[in-house]
Amino acid sequence: MQALKFAVGLVLALLSHFLLVALVPDAAEVVDPLLLLIVLQALNGRVLGALLAGCVAGLAQDAFSNGLFGIYGIAGTVVGWVVARCVLLLTLESRRFVALVFSLSAVVQQVVVLLLLVLLAANRELPSAGALALRIVLAGVLGFLLVSAIDRAESWSQRRRLNRHPRVKWGIPK
Repeated sequence: MQALKFAVGLVLALLSHFLLVALVPDAAEVVDPLLLLIVLQALNGRVLGALLAGCVAGLAQDAFSNGLFGIYGIAGTVVGWVVARCVLLLTLESRRFVALVFSLSAVVQQVVVLLLLVLLAANRELPSAGALALRIVLAGVLGFLLVSAIDRAESWSQRRRLNRHPRVKWGIPK
């Protein structure tokens, strides 16, 4: 079931990425729906699932970008592992901490990407500091909104399931 949820999330993240880039060409620099997917998958605390999710989502991002292939794959794998390990070690009770996890995961991703760009491609243009800061803030805000929306949808679904009356009554009427 987790794999199916991840596959649907990957398709939705890619579609939202393409839609954002079609509407605003520079949006890919500051909004990263695939990072949100990686962190969302890692928040359940399963390290192997988070590693695989980070690798697959990062390689999908590499496939549709003009950069070096594998940089976001490595960065996504590192982010998935770090977030899953932190979730196992820490208790994230408050929503503020969830937003902080999304923001810090953007920091980890950008540090790994910048280190790989500096090491592997010295002549590459690095992103501006303003774009990096905006990406970090937007990751926290969008991650907070995403987790809140998912929690609301799950609670609505659970309330609906508990309050639903069966339409067909089996057995002998009294």
